[in-house]
Amino acid sequence: QRNHAGSANTLANQLVESIVHSLKYQFGSVPISNLQVDYSYELEAAGITDIVPLLRMHPNSVSVLTDNGQLSVRLAGIYDGPALDLNVSDANVEDVGKKLLKLKGQATELVTKLSRCEQHTANQLEELHNL
Repeated sequence: QRNHAGSANTLANQLVESIVHSLKYQFGSVPISNLQVDYSYELEAAGITDIVPLLRMHPNSVSVLTDNGQLSVRLAGIYDGPALDLNVSDANVEDVGKKLLKLKGQATELVTKLSRCEQHTANQLEELHNL
């Protein structure tokens, strides 16, 4: 009995390691339903019927979240805020557009400031060279 429990724990840990490894090659989160299918053999071998509690036991490795209404998993620490909702409705297109324009303006302002800093540094270097 003890060896069986030990081997099941080993299999469960190997399963989590395998999922973490595969998540490193994914962009964003992966639906839990996909993991249930992709790792069905490993889950059965480890005696696991529900993968979510297992994943939640490894918060330093993975995050379980709801993404677009679907229970999903992603690497921990990548982005711990809410999942981005990419379903843009007609009602919020204008708001999203305004936010993007504001961000574009802020980015342009930062580029301008950086350019000024570079020019200032170049002028100081030239002055030092002429001393």
